[in-house]
Amino acid sequence: MTEIDPDRGPSDRETPRTAIGAGRFLGIVPKLALAAAGLVVALAVAEVVFRVAGLGPSRHRPSTEEVILPVGAEPVRAPFGYIPHSMVRSTYGSDPRKYFGPGARVDHSHNSRGWRDREHELEKPAGTLRILGLGDSYLWGQGVRIEDTLLVRLERRLNLEIDDHPVETINSAEFGSNTVHQLASFEGAGIHYEPDLVLLVFVPNDINLPARRATTERIDFFRAYTSIYLDPDAVRSPSKFLGWAWQVVLRDIRARRHIHRLVDGFKPGGPGARECRLALGGIADLCRSHDIPLVVAIFPFLHGLDGRNPFRSIHEVVAGYCVELDVTCVDLAGAFPGYSGPELWVHPTDQHPNEEAHALAAEALIGPVRAALEGRRNPT
Repeated sequence: MTEIDPDRGPSDRETPRTAIGAGRFLGIVPKLALAAAGLVVALAVAEVVFRVAGLGPSRHRPSTEEVILPVGAEPVRAPFGYIPHSMVRSTYGSDPRKYFGPGARVDHSHNSRGWRDREHELEKPAGTLRILGLGDSYLWGQGVRIEDTLLVRLERRLNLEIDDHPVETINSAEFGSNTVHQLASFEGAGIHYEPDLVLLVFVPNDINLPARRATTERIDFFRAYTSIYLDPDAVRSPSKFLGWAWQVVLRDIRARRHIHRLVDGFKPGGPGARECRLALGGIADLCRSHDIPLVVAIFPFLHGLDGRNPFRSIHEVVAGYCVELDVTCVDLAGAFPGYSGPELWVHPTDQHPNEEAHALAAEALIGPVRAALEGRRNPT
């Protein structure tokens, strides 16, 4: 214990520890104030730069979907299709590419089978080469006029190159389907159209996820990824810089979460991966039993196409399935040179491939599809 000498004055005594601590704190306060002032100045400069440069967070009105039925029709889906003769009208908040037309709308019309296509007779016309398309909303052509979709472009091009047989494509793709659904559609409907080739367009989220996840995350990944529908709050709304920074942070968090979930789903034993592999095998077996060539096209998410595609491992897994099943596989990740991805979206609020992406994909598939059809040039 330290003894205090009563004969020593206050200036001669040891400074209490509380006084030392208070002194240190008082010494830090100016530094903290200086740092805070520097931060405020930096934010103010960033805000000025963002406003002068016209930068800021992405704010877009979400698209809307309207189902229009024929007069007197009931909203009942057809087996393995959508509502017969219905039309799905997508209306976007803007038309940055001047593509959608009046009202920034795209209409998607269905035939009597509930497929987004013209009518096709069940019996194949003599001498015709038929290609049946299986897929989800990418092949269905969300946000793209029907004449610009992949299968219609493929049909036009093949009819120019194959002059001894007319080529007919049938689009049985369904919005929101996966490989399990596509096997059922092929077995229940598509096979009866006597296709000479089946083109399965696979997208990295074509996995049979548990229902509680599939309905909330599967289709709208990029809506969450871009954070475009966030309502500005009282803090971020006035600030261009803070609003942009918040979107970047949240976009990264949501993207990582979704990427990990999908990639993990395709690992051995992952949720839905086994069902996906079995369904793909079922499609291959059905094609083989009817002597029908199968071409699997892996259509990438339009993100990171410049070499940073986080879904590359999924492409490799599906390509491996195709090797095991001895079917032709075309990875379309290389079909978009010079693009990073979002510039090929239908709209900033819609990650589906636009008409240019459909054209590039069709171009990449001409060779493999034509080669697969060579053995069917004399259909019976």
